[in-house]
Parts: sequence; C-alpha cells; structure tokens
Amino acid sequence: MLLQQAALNDIEKLAEYNQCLIQDEASGNTASLLELQNRMKGFLENGYKAYLILEEVTGIELGYILADFSSEPVFIRHFFIRREYRRKGLGQAAFLQFLDKEQILGAKLQILKWNQPALAFFAQMGFEKAGLRETPEDGKHLWFSLNPWVAFIPEFILVRELSLRNRIIDTFEEAKRISGWSFQGLRELPFTVNIPGIKITLREHMRNVAYTVDKNYDIFRHCYGIQHPEYTWDYTKLIAGALLHDVGKIIEYSADENGRPYINERGKLMHHSISGAMLAEKHGISEDIVHIIAVHVQDGMQKFRSPEAAIVNKIDLFHFDPFKSFIGMKQNY
Repeated sequence: MLLQQAALNDIEKLAEYNQCLIQDEASGNTASLLELQNRMKGFLENGYKAYLILEEVTGIELGYILADFSSEPVFIRHFFIRREYRRKGLGQAAFLQFLDKEQILGAKLQILKWNQPALAFFAQMGFEKAGLRETPEDGKHLWFSLNPWVAFIPEFILVRELSLRNRIIDTFEEAKRISGWSFQGLRELPFTVNIPGIKITLREHMRNVAYTVDKNYDIFRHCYGIQHPEYTWDYTKLIAGALLHDVGKIIEYSADENGRPYINERGKLMHHSISGAMLAEKHGISEDIVHIIAVHVQDGMQKFRSPEAAIVNKIDLFHFDPFKSFIGMKQNY
C-alpha cells in the first residue's frame, strides 16, 4: 500500500473517482465531470492535498483521499476505494498510512445520514459522532471527529470489537489522568529510562510492538496454520495485549523540573506490568488479556505464559534488547 500525493495533472483522474464516490453515496450532486474537475482544481490550490492510493507491488490505483490541511483538525473531505477492491482491508491500510504520512493529530469529516457503509467504516476507523449543533444546514450530513487516542496510537483500529477497543482506550485515558501527562508530553516520552540517550519514544514502542504482533500473526498462521491448525493464536487477545502491555509506564514515569522523565515513587513500589494489569482489569479487560500485561516482562519468565502472552513478551524484547546492544549494554540473559 502506497500513498502518492496527487498533482494538478491528476485532476481529471481525481474528478472521475469523485464522480464514482458521488454515485456510491447517493448524495444528489449533479455536477458534470468538467465541474468536478474545476472544483478539484480549486481544492488543490487552496490548502487541500489529495493522495492516490496505490497497490505497492503493481502500482494499481485503488482510490484516493482528499483532505483540507489549512486548519486543525484536518478535514477529510473525500475517502474513496474502488468497488472491486473493497472489503479486503485496503481502506483500513490506506487510512493508517494517511495518519502516519501526515502525522495527523486530529481529524474530522462529514457523512451522509443514509450512507451506512461509510458510517460503519469510519466507526471502525475511530471516528465518533460530534455534537448535533455541528450538523450542516442541509440536514443531510453528520459530523464525526477522530478519537484523540486513535490519532495517538492508530493501531487501536486493529481491535475490531468496538466495546473492547473502548475499554482499552478508557484504560489509557485513566493512566493519562493519573499521571498528568499531556498528549504532547506522551508523544515525547522515551520508552525506557534504562537505556542512556535513547531516542525511541513510548508511543513508537507501543505502536511498533502492536504492528509487529499483527504481522507475526499472519506469519505464524502461514507457517503452521495449514498443517497444524490446533496451534493458533486468538488475534483479538493478542493485539489487545500488545497495545496494553506498557500502559503502566504512563503512570510509572514523571518529569523532573527540567522535563526529564524518571521512575516515580509509584513506579518504584509497583512495576508497570502490575500497575498496567490492575488498570486494565479495573476497566473490564478480560483476565486472559490482563495476563499478557502482567507477564510481558522478562521478570515473568518463570511464570506460565499463554501463547499470546509468549509472543508479546518476545516481540517486546525484540523492540528493546537491540537498543541496549547499540550502545554496548549487557543483556539480561
């Protein structure tokens, strides 16, 4: 999956896609193709960016995204995947890439009230209905805003069960409230204070562990799923545990008067694997996922680990131990 920024010479192509989008959502827009081309030109000359969504290997065009970057939050005006490529996870992949490519901190969009496929898709992408007073005057659209935690960790989208996703987000929200960290502070917080000079942030670490777990789920299934179907991971538990494994670090770290993070008194009394597990349990996260948080660290190596906990433990170390090696630190084994 690739996003290629469109230029003015792509306007005809974008207008054709826009016409398909209008037909799909039954908006009632009767503009001609030439009128859509002129409108698209106006967008691109006035603060908008358009991206063509391309299949990475073949370069086949899958659709496009049009968004207004002239103010915050970003306004996503168009998001279109061609009909023959829908229901294959490509829209989700394109949206994740879009958030990353533009480092989106917040986003909003409008959806026609009757457009059930769009309503369902963007709910899965982390958009929530905004206040009714923001409904446009035409009475046909509803405003939606991207949950700030999904902007912070887009991999929350990988949790398809929305009730579980909401409980995970509630766990993070309470950790943020307890700690007093702002989103900006959390974006800059290093993932460990035990590796001098580390530049990897906690946000990067949590995202990359979840990303690697997601990819390894497919690899493991490819290697063993056909011949040994009895050896399978529960994807929902796996990705939830990966996302939550370091939530306790948010309350384990504080900043000194110079803004440098350190392990606070709470962190000295209780390791983040335990405080994170307690927070998650408080918010109704099931025991098998809490188990992953509690035993994800090397200190838990003598304890039983479920298959999902074992892989989160190993991938967490995969994203930790090499950084010690880069500066010549000894490993713990």
